[in-house]
Amino acid sequence: MRRQYPFEFALEVEHRLLDSTLQTLVELINEDEQAMPASFGFHPAFRWPMAASARETYCLVFDKAEAATARRVNLDGQLEDVHERIPLDGDRLALSDQLFEHGAWVLDPVASEALVIADDVGSLATVRWAGCTQLGLWSKPGAPFFCVEPWAGYPTPKGSSTDLFNKPGAFLLQPGASRRFSLIIDCAGVERRGHN
Repeated sequence: MRRQYPFEFALEVEHRLLDSTLQTLVELINEDEQAMPASFGFHPAFRWPMAASARETYCLVFDKAEAATARRVNLDGQLEDVHERIPLDGDRLALSDQLFEHGAWVLDPVASEALVIADDVGSLATVRWAGCTQLGLWSKPGAPFFCVEPWAGYPTPKGSSTDLFNKPGAFLLQPGASRRFSLIIDCAGVERRGHN
């Protein structure tokens, strides 16, 4: 790893499970004597469908209004430069296999700090995050899951330099400095319907 990323750092991760809620608390610490470029992301996947409702009834409901356009991560894993219209209906994004057939969506920046996963019956789970300014949304068409990924940074943009200090989306952590991130997933809605 040091050949790819030549910096001394610590990544401390704590998981807490309380009733139907999973909390993940992360601290990234620069233990090097020089400034350290970094990015960080959570990558949780959710079963789709979670409950008895059909896949096409699922949606994400954001806690704040989001921009009508987003960027794409192409099938080669690179961030496209152009912004495309994302099919939001107010604060609601309907999930479908077609939504992801050209790759992941990246809301950059994301205005929300939480969203609800819902189906035609109601709320299934709530996802909250802190310290992350981008949000990746992804699924493989036909797969039994989708991903809601709060990020601080994003994949390398198409055609950009591989120099870590000039990587778009990265942040710079000074020697001895740290940065905290959190992710909270509350599955009370699924639990109330008798699913695990």
